[in-house]
Amino acid sequence: MPEGITPAHNGLMPADRLKKIHCGGHLYIDAARAWLAMVRAAMQDKIFLNVNMPFNGYRNITSQINVFQKRFVPIDAQDNSDAIKVPYDGKIWQLKPDAIYAAIPGTSSHGYGLAVDILNSGNSKIKSWLNQNAENFGFVREYDFEPWHFTYIRSREGISERVLEIENLPPEPIFSAEEIAQVSGGKWIIPPPKDWTCNGIFSARPFKADYLAAVNQVDGKGISENLIGHIFNQMAGLVCTNPEPLKKFNRPILVTSNLNDTVEKLSAFFRQKSS
Repeated sequence: MPEGITPAHNGLMPADRLKKIHCGGHLYIDAARAWLAMVRAAMQDKIFLNVNMPFNGYRNITSQINVFQKRFVPIDAQDNSDAIKVPYDGKIWQLKPDAIYAAIPGTSSHGYGLAVDILNSGNSKIKSWLNQNAENFGFVREYDFEPWHFTYIRSREGISERVLEIENLPPEPIFSAEEIAQVSGGKWIIPPPKDWTCNGIFSARPFKADYLAAVNQVDGKGISENLIGHIFNQMAGLVCTNPEPLKKFNRPILVTSNLNDTVEKLSAFFRQKSS
């Protein structure tokens, strides 16, 4: 068990043992450092590692119980079917037909903040990148039947050299909501929270965590609207001409009358500030 974690912590991790990652989720502090470094390294290779939901990092015990009970059903102990069965809470539980296996509450590596589910890991290019690089950051696939599930194993050995190498790079520049509104001439329809910052803007793949996503709703530059649902939690916010269909994502939204012009203005501003 990594330093600072005990079996009793599964699903009950102290706040000072966790660190925030993209998507509003958290991981164990050393795992979070390694994950953030791996995301930045992947971005250098034009790879976007998508987690998108807080649930795909640390899970408290309530979350793990909920997912377990959605996928398993209690049964008569004499049931002789071939379905997967596990003991939990004094009962025998059987995996529902076509359901994805979930760990027994209190046993998942998610409960220690050591696991992250990479939703797009099945993509051949991303799979290849992970095969070559993930272990250098301390992450390995924990189960063959869950190829998206990566667990951090290096904390007991210390932070890896690759993580330290990325952490020693100059920090990415950050920009405030006020700067962005002033430069773009746009208006925040859904304002960012008080401590919000972002690292830049993108209008084409690869996606970039903690960047603004320009959303193409007519013609021109931008990510198509139907892709936003897969990545919205990792974005710093959305830039668009029509906020109504995007409000459901509950992200900061900057509205502009000319998306192409705004993308060009902000891109030029970010490049200037980054040089």
